[in-house]
Amino acid sequence: MRSHLVRTAVLEIYEEVRRQDARADEAMQRVLRREKALRSVERRAVADAVYGLLRLQGRVDHLLGRALQTRKLALKDLATPTQHLLRYAAFLIVGDEQQSAATAANLAGPEVAPYAWALELVASAGSLPDPSDPMEALAVATSLPRWLAKLWSEQLGEAETRSLAEALNQRLRSPSAPMR
Repeated sequence: MRSHLVRTAVLEIYEEVRRQDARADEAMQRVLRREKALRSVERRAVADAVYGLLRLQGRVDHLLGRALQTRKLALKDLATPTQHLLRYAAFLIVGDEQQSAATAANLAGPEVAPYAWALELVASAGSLPDPSDPMEALAVATSLPRWLAKLWSEQLGEAETRSLAEALNQRLRSPSAPMR
């Protein structure tokens, strides 16, 4: 797989969604229609990464924020392209759960090399402190916006909120795909 082509498409689509308020499916169609050189496996990798990153962005941002904070840095203070590349690399660690920090940094590109230490911390998330506020901790764990985690927790209870969020954060499978 040509990871640089996948990375470029993922970041372009993600930028459209984040900065231009585009719908993810429409942005994906536009980019993939234009990028005819992408193979089917690469197109699938782009879709998985974009939708996965959008689903898990709350958790990814929290982990990156905590990791960067160890050196008195903040994600919001980094250049936007660097933020997106770090989010992509962190997603590869958190979402795929198969990528090491080194592999994720390599797939995200040389621009994240200065932040390899932060990706190592993301990969060992247990070493990063959890939020002290229980509602914030629930929001981070479930990758839900805080307001939604609070609302659901009040209405459904914490266990049901976690269960529902887990279901929402699962990758959709095609009808013919086997269940794991």
